[in-house]
Amino acid sequence: MNTSRLILNSLKLIIVLNTVIFQSCSKKTALNNNYDVVIYGGTSAGVIAAIEVAKLGKKPIIIEPGKHLGGLTSGGLGATDIGNKGAIGGLSRDFYRRVNQYYNPDSDTKETKWTFEPHVAELIFNEMLQEYDIPVIYNERLDLTKGVEKTNAKINQITMESGLTIIGKMFINASYEGDLMAIAGVSFSVGREANKTYGETYNGVQVINAINHQFKNPVDAYVVPGKAESGLLPGILNDGGPGIEGDGDHRIQAYCYRMCLTNVPGNRIPFPKPEDYNPMRYEILLRYLNTGVFDVLQLSTPMPNGKTDTNNKGAFATDNIGMNYNYPNGDYSTRENIIKDHENYQKGLMWFLSNDPRVPTDVRNEMSEWGLPKDEFTDNENWPHQLYIREARRMISDYVMTQHDCEGLVTAVDPVGLAAYTMDSHNVQRYVDKNGKVRNEGNIEVGGFPPYPISYKSIIPKVEECSNLLVPVCLSSSHIAFGSIRMEPVFMVLAQSAAAAAVLAINEGVALQEINYSELKAQLLKDEQVLAWKNGSILTSEKEIELRNENSKNVTVCTIELKDVAIMSYPGNFIEYDSKGGSISYTFEVDEYFDYTLNIKKVMNDIYGNAQVWIDNNLIGEINCSWDINRSILAEQEFYLPLLSKGQHTFTLKFKKKTKIGIRKMSLIKIPIKIKKFLISQSFAGFMGEKAKNMYPVDNKNFIWKKAIVLDNGVVRLDAQLKPKENCHAFVTTDIICDKELKTTLRFGHNDAAYIWINGNLIYEFNDVNAFKYNEFSVPIHLKKGKNKLVMMVMQAGGSWLYNVNIDSYQFKSESSKI
Repeated sequence: MNTSRLILNSLKLIIVLNTVIFQSCSKKTALNNNYDVVIYGGTSAGVIAAIEVAKLGKKPIIIEPGKHLGGLTSGGLGATDIGNKGAIGGLSRDFYRRVNQYYNPDSDTKETKWTFEPHVAELIFNEMLQEYDIPVIYNERLDLTKGVEKTNAKINQITMESGLTIIGKMFINASYEGDLMAIAGVSFSVGREANKTYGETYNGVQVINAINHQFKNPVDAYVVPGKAESGLLPGILNDGGPGIEGDGDHRIQAYCYRMCLTNVPGNRIPFPKPEDYNPMRYEILLRYLNTGVFDVLQLSTPMPNGKTDTNNKGAFATDNIGMNYNYPNGDYSTRENIIKDHENYQKGLMWFLSNDPRVPTDVRNEMSEWGLPKDEFTDNENWPHQLYIREARRMISDYVMTQHDCEGLVTAVDPVGLAAYTMDSHNVQRYVDKNGKVRNEGNIEVGGFPPYPISYKSIIPKVEECSNLLVPVCLSSSHIAFGSIRMEPVFMVLAQSAAAAAVLAINEGVALQEINYSELKAQLLKDEQVLAWKNGSILTSEKEIELRNENSKNVTVCTIELKDVAIMSYPGNFIEYDSKGGSISYTFEVDEYFDYTLNIKKVMNDIYGNAQVWIDNNLIGEINCSWDINRSILAEQEFYLPLLSKGQHTFTLKFKKKTKIGIRKMSLIKIPIKIKKFLISQSFAGFMGEKAKNMYPVDNKNFIWKKAIVLDNGVVRLDAQLKPKENCHAFVTTDIICDKELKTTLRFGHNDAAYIWINGNLIYEFNDVNAFKYNEFSVPIHLKKGKNKLVMMVMQAGGSWLYNVNIDSYQFKSESSKI
């Protein structure tokens, strides 16, 4: 960006801010007028909600407790967290289009940009509000004791600490804390539910799955190493162990600031030393550094103009683990103290790494290149004005979003948007293991599923609790499902849908729970919201197998009614066999000769026994019906059917003993794309870096190829198969077979540097150190009909050495998972 444009936009920001602040300061205006929709919280969601209300011809107002708009989006999170960007539509997508226009004014107006500077985000939000002349009241906080006046289940008005009262027809709680929801008497939860509450597997205490952001090397937990009587180091709250796997608790995933840093000398301010700086807060980190691990800055995403969005990375970094438990339900004083503690912790962390003489010299030298940008957060000493409240209160309504929604085992029939991120929770606590070493607990990163719908019922309370309130941020969700939903673009999507519902309810004169969903859906589609994901529209075709019973013996088939979707029963068929030698068969049609997957979704409560699965006269596997209380009530199995011929086939279940199986759905999925077995070369010494670009093609006669061992989750561990495994590189190759020309997405994860070629064309390059994360990266690919050659060069600087490769709607299977 040239200097004149930077100055012009800076002046534009000042003008817009001053105009909005001037409009918002007239408390008398707010007092003397009713508003159609009152929005509490000027987050990104609050801004979008207000614009939708105004677009639909109603009168909105925003009350923001602070002095900035945009929440986390303008508060440092400039590297947008979202899985598949195609799931984002409406005004949310329009925001990212405007970001692109700001940086690339000559580009197509439909193009989006998902990385941006904080002040640019705030400028755009203010411009969007100005287009509709929407009033904003800043620095007004809801009275937490008498801030809501209701008649029966309807909110009449809300009152701020200052005494300011605002009357409205509909209310939207767009804050991260959910204060309006709570004060209005709506049910909510805080912390982690037990797995058994909703039949989940990734909720509650998570020790087994807490692999990422974990200590790679052991670190002693005591002030005097090896001496428990000396006390625990700061930051360790629990010396009695982490709790029982899967049990619920009060703990909250850690908060941090998404720091905006720069290494541009002319715009760089040194990290400040906080007043209450205590180096003992970082003793765990110092000991960890001395084991040879430094990863605090490894999740610094490059932003325009030499800046970063720096997020938590590793076992000890910017997350202030365990110091936020009292935040969600705390009063303002309690929260202010917690926010200040997080600010001091993170400032102290950066000062410690930059200045403490005990920190390794190479770390201090690297840190000295970074600082706070002079031109960001200029009214807050260049520090972000928004703490990352990853999770606080979560409403409990008639529909609770759960792990089953994320994984597609349950599908909302009244969608108001899609979620598209992995089930993601940061760590919640540090504890001491049996060896006296410090460990983290609570981190979960589970993906592999497509975008999925979010229910309208999950953003409105139960009708008896409140009939005119919408909650698009602290929505009704379990802890682990919220970890997938809680992304800023999705909050904006849900806020626009909430605003459309509010206007519809006003027009119809009904409670939010009584609106005509078909009319809401029509409006959302008109707004270009994305409400359904055409799963496999490019790569797969799917049809449910018709259960045409051709032959049964000693078998009873009965249909069960839908009861409590969240907990106990699911629609489908219970197949019960009570004697020996029984079987039941169904017929189905195949339209085309190719590879298929048979997917069986099964109910896992009140069942027993096993059943063999036969296709025609071939045994392809067995349905395992043993049930564990800690497992999901709904589960599924996939059976790989290579080269199934066109025409009619018979699906048969055979039973050897007393058996009861609950089958919810059977689907046949065509896979018109096939990834052959991966081959890996021997490893070669040297971290090649940029030289790797010149190493294609890899037809060197000195290469020794062997089949890669693929784990059940599709990951290949090179460090288990190759030597040397430090400061080296190796090649991976496979053929991708397509039955037609395809444009799709390649998704993959890798350690350290990597280069990928498709049919000889370099499509991806990454020349830095990196910690492996499943499907972390993606690139669009164009595959021709027939055979496509994929070559991947993966480099390793040290530690684990892994990779995975997937294509949208196709996951490479391990040999053990193929039947």
